[in-house]
Amino acid sequence: MSRPGPLSLPVLAGAALVSSPALWRALQGTGAPGVALTRFLVCLVLCWLALSVVATLVGPPPRPGSAAADHGPGSGMGRLDHEMHPAGRLGEHDPGHHRDDAENADRSQ
Repeated sequence: MSRPGPLSLPVLAGAALVSSPALWRALQGTGAPGVALTRFLVCLVLCWLALSVVATLVGPPPRPGSAAADHGPGSGMGRLDHEMHPAGRLGEHDPGHHRDDAENADRSQ
């Protein structure tokens, strides 16, 4: 997400949405147009600041193809042990899954 400018569509739409009650009253003639304009400009600045902070926290989007490179060996995103060995039925014992235990038992004798 790139940092929005003060006159970008999301900023203008957010300011219009937040200040819409004052704008509506000004259009109906029950509110002062100067107050509505002032509220819209204050909302414009606040929306611009808020969206800029969000854009800074989110950062730029990842480059295409970089996700595959990030999940290589040693990245911590490999397959888990339980994903590599299929689960058996309840009560079944998979002798290949506990090879280390069998080797340790042979060494202790």
